[in-house]
Amino acid sequence: MADNSQYDRKKNNSTNYVHPNEQNLWELHKSMAYNPYGRPVLTVDDDTVQHSSTNRRKVATKTLNFYNTSQYDTANRLWDTQITNDGSVYYDEFTASTIIEVGPTIGSEVIRQTRTVMPYFPSRQNEIIIGIRTDDQVEGIRRRFGIFNETDGMFLEEDSGIFSAVLRRNTASGVVENRVTLENWSVDRLDGTGPSGYVVDLTFQQIVVIEYEWFGAGQVEFALVIDNNKIPFHQFDTANFIDNPFTTTPYLPLRTEITNTGSTEGRHDAKLSAIAFSIEGAVETEGNASNASSPITGKTTGGANEFVPILAIKLRDDRLQAVVNVKSFQAATLDNTSIFYEIIKNPTSLVDPVWRRKSTDSFVEYDYDATSITGGEVLQTGFLTPTAQGGSVELGVDTINQLGRQNLGTTSDVIVVSVASTQANKDVFASIDWIELR
Repeated sequence: MADNSQYDRKKNNSTNYVHPNEQNLWELHKSMAYNPYGRPVLTVDDDTVQHSSTNRRKVATKTLNFYNTSQYDTANRLWDTQITNDGSVYYDEFTASTIIEVGPTIGSEVIRQTRTVMPYFPSRQNEIIIGIRTDDQVEGIRRRFGIFNETDGMFLEEDSGIFSAVLRRNTASGVVENRVTLENWSVDRLDGTGPSGYVVDLTFQQIVVIEYEWFGAGQVEFALVIDNNKIPFHQFDTANFIDNPFTTTPYLPLRTEITNTGSTEGRHDAKLSAIAFSIEGAVETEGNASNASSPITGKTTGGANEFVPILAIKLRDDRLQAVVNVKSFQAATLDNTSIFYEIIKNPTSLVDPVWRRKSTDSFVEYDYDATSITGGEVLQTGFLTPTAQGGSVELGVDTINQLGRQNLGTTSDVIVVSVASTQANKDVFASIDWIELR
């Protein structure tokens, strides 16, 4: 037991003067909890300090995996766009925003979706932060912001002035949505009557936060950042309440939408100023390593200094939501002739490829039969001397080179190792290394 006698004596002996600081110490002492050894246990305010779902107190460490600020343009390299009827997308330098907008035709719609899906690491929480603003909420205009696709995900919805937090899940019978409207939000209705006293107004700049842990049944929390604090407004507590995972996959793209659902007159918009995706804690293990290569007999280059596709990879058509990070490559002529190389993303034309699966469970297909290549985005280029050939060349050490998708996630990106030898008709070998996150 702790020795409280000195405090008891001072408190009960009215003839002895007790300094106010000592009296405060006594009051603090009485309020403390003690461990079995009689030592005080430190307690911390848990109302504002965040903790993970497994009760690990959160600290500043986290891994930023994706971010995009609308500083100069609409960042089409990172985002895929689908426009229907009289929808439009444009950049506004004075609001530093990518603006998605629809006109009066019913069914007008703009969808913006990241070309890559966001990764997921079990036993960690993910966090999406979105900077948004809209014009007035009116009947027949619907806006959505979050991490989702056509079948699965989590998003904040404003539809004709009605706010909802939504979970979406694919089932054998079709897509099912758990939609909770503002008046039923579990933490704060953001209508002035909740614990924060705030009233949400999307015509002002807002920072929307969606935090979640998957495992099929983790908590999903929706919040706003106001006055330097994250203000939760709804929490989906799914463990012990649902009989299936709340989404069929955690590997989902970031996405924004605006739709005219009712022939609403005029033009209406949603503005996206910035978006970020982070993972709680440091990411130490990325996934499973894999590799593909051209035949060891080499592939003939043809004329001197003419680029020829040696090896290409892409996501399998039935694994388009997979996370594959391309790490490095090798390229060399069999007789050590110097070569130039280009790493090309999404060539305009890759003639006569023959796609092969790396294995039955791999996410990737590869090709070494394509005869020519044109166009595309050059990610990396260089020159390899005979002494440098055979070594591994990293693809952007500080860059996440994830295989992405096009056409709203329906077509895989293609990455090609293209080589030109300094002499004609040289046989070239190439390989590509990647990590598959499972």
